[in-house]
Amino acid sequence: MDLLKLKGTPRQVGRDFGEAYRDGFRFLNELAHTVASERPHWLGELPVLAEALRTYLPRFWDELVGMSEGSGLSLDDQLLNHRYGLQAEAGCTNVAFLDVPSGPIFGKNLDLQPNPVWPFIIRWVKYENGDEIVHTTWVGDIMARETCMNMHGLTVGGSSVGSVFQQSLDHPSIDASIYSMICSCRSTPEAIRFIQRHAHFGKGYNFVLVDAQGEGVVLECACPLVQVRRREPGEDAIFCTNIYKLPALLRADRRTPEGRRYSELRYDYLTRKLFEERMPRTVEQMQALLSAHGADGGLCRPINEGDYSRTRFSIVALPAERQLWLADGRPCDVPFERYI
Repeated sequence: MDLLKLKGTPRQVGRDFGEAYRDGFRFLNELAHTVASERPHWLGELPVLAEALRTYLPRFWDELVGMSEGSGLSLDDQLLNHRYGLQAEAGCTNVAFLDVPSGPIFGKNLDLQPNPVWPFIIRWVKYENGDEIVHTTWVGDIMARETCMNMHGLTVGGSSVGSVFQQSLDHPSIDASIYSMICSCRSTPEAIRFIQRHAHFGKGYNFVLVDAQGEGVVLECACPLVQVRRREPGEDAIFCTNIYKLPALLRADRRTPEGRRYSELRYDYLTRKLFEERMPRTVEQMQALLSAHGADGGLCRPINEGDYSRTRFSIVALPAERQLWLADGRPCDVPFERYI
């Protein structure tokens, strides 16, 4: 997977990103227009979406403007790329080991439908104000929900869930807020305060959030709401799939029956491996978890013959040491390579 190093103001970072991947930006925009042709209200929403980003997340907005300039897309087309990303479905798993003496261990599988066409890269960004982040993103927009780690070790990874609640475009998008949170926060408590400042617009996600000290939670973001799920007493890990687990949100998702079933299977697999079988909390065991599939269950998709999804890539990160490994494909088929 490409590793793109960027530095400067948000505007310059966005411009350089757009210039480096012009074809990718246009490809994503073609997909966005295809979907928008069936959802014509999207085009009318773009001015409201833009105003919310300008008002609440001005640095994110500046980077989006820079991407438009660098890629050659109109600003409306760049906004449409972002709007398209707010509904893009995935079926991810995120997990963190918390009480490891050497520091927490984070793991993630990004799962998509068979033969996904979205191109992904890793961006390593050093902003002019001292903020520094590493994150996976698709080409054509700024994405932090897959995996993002900053210079302080604060790390986040998201799973698509959906939300049944009414929302307003007057609120900032959850994707942009998560990115801005990682850019500016140092710890899990600070990040929670940041993300709960506003209601949000977006599809709805779970996010595993962990800092370098090993404080980890799941943010259950049934937009416009943001709720915090903490580990139970005695537990030393936390994880999420594509369903909410807080009692008030148990039926707030938009999973299909099949999607819900495989979400429950992966969640139950992690519960069994981590809290019943008590597998070791090591990097090697995290990689084994992410690579497992078959009759015993697992996280690497397709898990079995009936599974409709496919793991696109897998990540292991050490927040305290600012290290990141990625398997660019199904981790049962390709090795993890260190990128940072």
